[in-house]
Amino acid sequence: GPEILGATSATETASNESRTCFTAGLIKKLKEMNGSPITVASLASELHRDQRHLNLEYAPTHAARSNHPSTILQKMHTPVPDFYGGRRKGKSSAKDDTPRALVTVHLEEDFKEKDIERLKNWLLAELLETVREIEITLEGSFKSGSTLLLFAMPLEIWSCLENHPACGFVGFVQGNNQLLQSSGVRAPMSNLSIRGREDQNPKQSYGYR
Repeated sequence: GPEILGATSATETASNESRTCFTAGLIKKLKEMNGSPITVASLASELHRDQRHLNLEYAPTHAARSNHPSTILQKMHTPVPDFYGGRRKGKSSAKDDTPRALVTVHLEEDFKEKDIERLKNWLLAELLETVREIEITLEGSFKSGSTLLLFAMPLEIWSCLENHPACGFVGFVQGNNQLLQSSGVRAPMSNLSIRGREDQNPKQSYGYR
């Protein structure tokens, strides 16, 4: 189906008040951008981050088009930016207060630090070509029959990932695990700067459930 940017999820009723409605917030955000090109996925992330500033009662919903890069929005009659000449560098960072998606991943094997490179390859294979370099943080690793990993990632990355039974959405967060930060303990692979090829197959990179 088509790529969708909606006012809210199917279980919520969006505001019809002019001051707090989705349309007013979207127009305000586009005016602030002043014609700068942006993908729909990144726009959804910007709206989510600035939800309070834009007076939005509910966070917007973004649904990516399967196996397609996110649509670029820009002024007409302007040169098309090189979004898809390679992976686009993401602006989101775990060091700021921008919203991030907390996601679980189930692996068939026990996870050790030596497996980090293979896990990077698996994550790369799941990303769309619109992403060149991103920051994903590992927030936890648990034994659960298999191995259960807890990741935080930028919203524009999470919304474009293909659905997979090994992955599950937990919720929206800001920053890193506060308990690890306050205790001074850092999880292995706590900062992942990912860059790689588009032709990698997750099944060839790492076993998952």
